[in-house]
Amino acid sequence: MADLIKVIKKDKTIEDFDEQKIIDAVTKSAKRALVNLTPTDYHTICNEVFDKIEEEDYYDEKYDMELVPVSDLHSIVEETLITLYPTVGEQYRQYRNYKLDFAQMLDEVYTKSQGIRYIGDVSNANSDSTLVSTQRSLIYGELNRALYKKFFLTKEELQAVNDGYIYIHDMKDRLDSINCCLFDYANLLKGGFEMGNVWYNEPKTLDVAFDVIGDGVFGASAQQYGGHTLPQVDNILEPYAEKSYQIYLKEFYEVRGEYPEFVSEDIKLLADKYAESKVRRDFEQGFQGWEYKFNTVGSSRGDYPFIAISFGINTSRWGAMASEVALETRKNGQGKKGFKKPVLFPKLTFLYDKNLHGDGSDAYPLGWLFEKAIDCSCKTMYPDYLSLTGEGYVASIYKKYGKVISLMG
Repeated sequence: MADLIKVIKKDKTIEDFDEQKIIDAVTKSAKRALVNLTPTDYHTICNEVFDKIEEEDYYDEKYDMELVPVSDLHSIVEETLITLYPTVGEQYRQYRNYKLDFAQMLDEVYTKSQGIRYIGDVSNANSDSTLVSTQRSLIYGELNRALYKKFFLTKEELQAVNDGYIYIHDMKDRLDSINCCLFDYANLLKGGFEMGNVWYNEPKTLDVAFDVIGDGVFGASAQQYGGHTLPQVDNILEPYAEKSYQIYLKEFYEVRGEYPEFVSEDIKLLADKYAESKVRRDFEQGFQGWEYKFNTVGSSRGDYPFIAISFGINTSRWGAMASEVALETRKNGQGKKGFKKPVLFPKLTFLYDKNLHGDGSDAYPLGWLFEKAIDCSCKTMYPDYLSLTGEGYVASIYKKYGKVISLMG
């Protein structure tokens, strides 16, 4: 009987009828229903399927045999099982519906992928959907969003989403990674680290520290979603500024052919000013480099990472300079002369301590820095301000433990 039947597959190709496929599908359904079928049961099921095919008259004169569409064959098997073994038939129906739902889901993903390729996507301003790498990420995201809704949400949650009672942000990312990160870059740089196939030695100068941190940001932020913060960047950069300062001092004396222990105080002061100016220049180029890099180079996840930095309470020479230059760089903007404008990333968070900044007057150690922050805000709407000595959870932790909890961005 099986030799006289062929099956028309979904792609319209034709293959020989194979009753073993029916037996395998029924076996899986029986296992899910905790039912043990005997060889006699399988024989009965297959014979009933053959009889129903003959009853429906699928005979095709061209092939001189029965040609059965695979969807009809599934319906016949389902009907047979529901009649003979109801619990097994119900499991078969559920699995078949699951496959149909999955096919429908993939069809919807395909439709959305075509829209992304030819129309673009404007749902996230951080993603440039004209880029091939971003399109790939967006298409993968549509698949992940569909899988999340299909297999992770309960029926009640899904209904609430569809009805608009709740909104679940970043559904496309939630199955893979973590949301938001305050990355410990100070600990990362100390002693060096390995990323990809390369070992990064701990930076010996400030300019290298900026470069290495930039690499780390792209590597780490691509493995998560949401904000990626470099907390207290003034603390992170301070030791590398000191290393550069010592190198520039040595450079000054070597060019002059002098030894610091044998020169006058005036020469030492001149050397200090020279080295300080060089360190400031490194800060300026470093922060400018970050602003270019973080706003032009997409990460491997297909977008511009939502980078944030916090600063403002380091009272050391280099810590305060780091905060000052970060503000000045943002205020001055990037672009052609006469057409400069402030960039978006990194987002700036100024850590405010009333004991250090007060009202911005000279009566406070960092009052001048607070004034620069206010001036920057007037021109660029950045930085944001996080009070460490006001009210709330962040302030309470700072008052009690002296620890800063930076914003996620």
